Amino acid sequence: MVKFEYEKHIWKKFIEPKKYALLLEKIEEKEHCKIIEVNYQLISDKKILEINTKFLNHKYYTDVIAFPRNRGPRKMADIYISVERVQENSQNFGVFFQKELNRVMLHGLLHVLGYNDTEKMDKTLMSSKEDYYLALYDNI
Repeated sequence: MVKFEYEKHIWKKFIEPKKYALLLEKIEEKEHCKIIEVNYQLISDKKILEINTKFLNHKYYTDVIAFPRNRGPRKMADIYISVERVQENSQNFGVFFQKELNRVMLHGLLHVLGYNDTEKMDKTLMSSKEDYYLALYDNI
C-alpha cells in the first residue's frame, strides 16, 4: 500500500497514486520483497530541515529522508520529500520537475530496500536502479 500526504494541497497534482502503486508491484517482483506500506510526505524545506536536525542530527536541507520500518523481506517506510529541493534539483540538472520528483521518490524507496549511495560504486548502482525504475514507470 502506498499513501501520499501533502503539506500543501497544490502538490497533489504531481502524484499519480495508481500508477505508482503499479510500479511498486514491479519493484517487488524485481527486488524479491514485499512492500507492505510506504507513506510519502511531500513537505517544505522548513519541515525537512526540522526532521533532518531532530532525527539525524544533520543541520542542512536535503531532498529526501527515508525511515525504514522493515521486518525482513516485508518493507515499510515513511519517506519525506522536500518539494523545494526537488524543484532546485530539477533546475540544476536540467530535467522536468515531475521526472526529478519521481527519481527522488524512487531514491528514498531504494534506501528502504537496502541500497546505499555513500561509496562511488554503490552510488552508480543506485543511480542505474533509479533509471531502470523510472523507465518502467514511464511505460505504465
